[in-house]
Order: sequence, then C-alpha cells, then structure tokens
Amino acid sequence: MYAGSIVEERAASALHSDRRHPYTAALLAARPGLGAPGERLPAIPGRRAAAYEAGNGCPFAARCAFTQDRCRTERPTLRPRGDGMVACHRADDLNGDLDRPKDDA
Repeated sequence: MYAGSIVEERAASALHSDRRHPYTAALLAARPGLGAPGERLPAIPGRRAAAYEAGNGCPFAARCAFTQDRCRTERPTLRPRGDGMVACHRADDLNGDLDRPKDDA
C-alpha cells in the first residue's frame, strides 16, 4: 500500500523476486541486509504523500523514477498482471525491470 491505495498484490515469494510496481521495488531495496556494517540503506527520494494529497494521479508519481505525464494525471487502477494485481500505468512496458529508470521515463 502507498498513500492508502493498494499498489501491488501478489504472493510474498513472487513479490520479493519479481516485483511489478516501482514503490514495491524501492521499498524492498531499502530493506536492511547482510551487507557491511554501517552501510547506508537506499532511501526513496522525496516526501511520502498522505492519502488526501494524491489527487487524480498515481500517489507515488512524485517519488517514482519511472513517472510519465499520464502518471501525474490519471490514477492507475488495480488490474490483473501475471499471477497478481498491480496499479501502475507502466507495468507492462517496465515488465518487472525496475532496477533503473528507462530513457523514456
């Protein structure tokens, strides 16, 4: 969930290995791991939005590295994608490749 909206719904085993929403990917990347002590965790840039601040667009758009104009003006609906559900306009073209922004982002 992000800002009161479900952004991705899948079995935990699939969610960890093949995330489909940029927020899920960013959240999982910020988990503490078994890395070197004192290593800084990646942070999600920007300020988190409250549910009432989301407006008509995607609640995560202001913090997302993959945002396009449509993301700021149309709220994505939760829809079937593979073995789960995702609320992201770009889920199909990103196809789970959420490690780096696309040139057209």
